[in-house]
Amino acid sequence: MSSTLRTAVVGVGGIGGRHVKAVASHPRADLVAVADLDVEAARVAAEPHQARACGGLEQLLEQEPNLDAVILATPTTCTHR
Repeated sequence: MSSTLRTAVVGVGGIGGRHVKAVASHPRADLVAVADLDVEAARVAAEPHQARACGGLEQLLEQEPNLDAVILATPTTCTHR
């Protein structure tokens, strides 16, 4: 197992942007992707960290199948049914 966790963040608005920065700066994490339905917002958040930008969770999981962790930083209304 790698010494760093291959990590992605889903949702870059509000708290999601803070998660992106925290993961990117953590010595045991590798920010590999950022996903948001607003793909331009995902690109803006991902680019400074050389991470992949994805247009949503499905695209993220297709393009990065070997993630160790995914942070869901979306509004509760998006994740709770």
